[in-house]
Formats: sequence, structure tokens, C-alpha cells
Amino acid sequence: MNRHYFKYWVCYGLILFCPLVIVADDAFCAEHRLAVVVSKRIRPYVEVLEGMVKGIEQNGTAIAAVYFLSDAGSNSEDIKNELLEQGYSLCVAIGPEAGALVWAMDRYAGEKIYTAVLNPEEFMNDNSVGCGVSLRIPVPVQINEIARTFPELEHIGLLFDSRYNGDFYEKAVEAAAHQGKHIVPMRVDSKEMIPGVLQKNWDRIDCVWLIPDETVISEKIVQYIIKQGLYHNKGVSGYNRFFINSGAFFSFEFDYRTIGIQTAEMVTAYLETGSCIDAPPVFRKQINSKITKKLGIRVQSPEDSEINPEPL
Repeated sequence: MNRHYFKYWVCYGLILFCPLVIVADDAFCAEHRLAVVVSKRIRPYVEVLEGMVKGIEQNGTAIAAVYFLSDAGSNSEDIKNELLEQGYSLCVAIGPEAGALVWAMDRYAGEKIYTAVLNPEEFMNDNSVGCGVSLRIPVPVQINEIARTFPELEHIGLLFDSRYNGDFYEKAVEAAAHQGKHIVPMRVDSKEMIPGVLQKNWDRIDCVWLIPDETVISEKIVQYIIKQGLYHNKGVSGYNRFFINSGAFFSFEFDYRTIGIQTAEMVTAYLETGSCIDAPPVFRKQINSKITKKLGIRVQSPEDSEINPEPL
């Protein structure tokens, strides 16, 4: 076993935090040998892995090996070589770095599935095979949830950099029109532009909608925007628990173990049918009732039940 990373052979369970090798029973795992590559040993990815293990084992399958890239360091090529030598019938990549490694293996003949990746197109191309569960909730689904939850919010300010989210904006405009809403574009191409763009638009918008964007999103910037929004009596919507904790009135959130179970279902479907279809992530909506009351935002649909969008 290479000293720079841990390899975990599993058949009846998965040991996440112990550098122990368990040899799987060859007869049990012979038909389908599954490998998992994890980008980093961080909580969201570990929770995805835990959900996968739970879901896969419930379906009578097992994971043969798990590789953490963060343990491999500069020796990620060793993982590539191991994956190729072992000839796994299926390889699941958790996170973008793992996806990039797995999709870079041109000689790998098995199926490739990614999960917990925001932009899989960054490592896939038009000729790539494989599928997965992204962290990208379809734009129409997001618009629909905002519209039905907060019917009085008609002018939604979208703060974004066109270089990264121009396509998102176009889809948002189209989806909002179907809901009788209007997307107010607040374009920036640098962080320095954000205060000025916000100042010009406070009187034109009912709320600010923040999405993953390289220019706009950082911890300090998000907290600044939320603070300015509260000062101008405008709410901010985001996409994880950090936004709610910072004073946003609404966010879309993921349960990463549930995404792991969703990925396990995709793996099982592939093993049973030989087909694989991309799927958006299961998510929950979270409402900050303290902030909605403070801002006078009427909530029409307060439930935070699990939402499972239709496959793409």
C-alpha cells in the first residue's frame, strides 16, 4: 500500500478513518467491482460516501476500494495506475478533483459516474461517456420554488458575472417569465463593482439572489451583501446553511448523505440496466422565519420537505 494514500478494501462495510486494509471476498465482488475516488477528506464528501455505502449495501452490492486524493498528495498518478490495473467495472468520483482524475483516464474501460460536482462539464467534453449527480439545481426548479414560496417577490435581483453565469441568467429570465416574475440583472466583472451595482439597484428589486459565482461569492462579500440588504430592507437568498446563518431569508440546501444515497441508486440502476442518466440533486429549501418577519416577506409555502427534481 502506497504510504501517501490509504486504500480501503470493503465487502461488508467501509472503514473511513483507519489505515487498515480489508481484503474483499473475490467471489462476492467478482461480478461488479466498484471503486470510489474522493477529492478531499472533508465533511460533505465523506457524508456523500457514507450515503453511498448505505445505499449500495442495501441493494446487495459492495464497494471494492476507496481512494482519497487528499491522502495521495502529488502521487495521484499512482491512483490512476491502480484503477487501470485493477480493471474496476465502475468508478465513482466524488467531487471535481476526483472527476477530473477519473475522466482523464482514456484507457479506463468501465463506467464512470460523478457526484457532488457543481460543473461536471469542466472535466467532461462532448465525447465523454458517463453520468452523475451534480450539485446544480435546474434553474426553472429554483425559480419555481422561489415563486411559490414567496409570491409577493416580483423583482428578483440576480448578482452575477456574465463570464461565469451568463447562461444561468438567460435561463432564469425565461423561467421567471413563466412565473410572472422579473429578473433584474446586476452584472459585475470584479468584486470592486459590487457595492456600486447594489446601490444602483436597491430601489428596483425586492430581493437579491446569490448563486455560485467566482467573482461574487466569498464569505466576506456574502456577509456584506446580506448586511447591506437588511439595511435597505431587502432580503438575500443563497444556497447553503452559511447564508441562513449569516442572515439570508432563504436558501437551497443539500443533505450530502441523501445525495450519496441518490448516487447509490444511480449505481444500482446502471448495474441492473447498463444505462446511466444524469440527475439533478435532491435538495431542501430553508426559510429564515426571523428574517422574513423582520423584512415583512410573506411566506406562502413554508414547508422544507425534501425536493427531488426530475432527471435531466
